[in-house]
Parts: sequence; structure tokens; C-alpha cells
Amino acid sequence: MKSKYQDDTKMFDMYAKNRYSCKCGHRVLILNKDKKICSWCGRYVYKDKKQEFKDKLKEKGVKCD
Repeated sequence: MKSKYQDDTKMFDMYAKNRYSCKCGHRVLILNKDKKICSWCGRYVYKDKKQEFKDKLKEKGVKCD
């Protein structure tokens, strides 16, 4: 039988792997989406650089797949 400690450890590990740093230094938890707004400064925080690049191109009006 699993103990509550093992369940908590698994949850905390998942949270640690899904935290991303904003440019202001705040760590944001992003689970199901590609980006999230930082609650400190209001900027978008992205999971990966590729998605950030695509969004910046869309803002400029460049079509990308």
C-alpha cells in the first residue's frame, strides 16, 4: 500500500518539472498549455522557445504552420 508520503513526493516532482522562469524571475507552473501569463509582471511565459518564436512571428503578421 502506498503511503501519503509517496503520493506527495510524486506530486511535488511533477510540479518541479513543470515550473518555468519568467524574465522577471518568477517561477510559473504550466501544466496543460503552451504558455501562461506571469502573475507578477503580466508577460507570457512559454514552455519552449519554439512556441515562443511562433507566437512572435504571428504578432508580426508572418504566417507559419
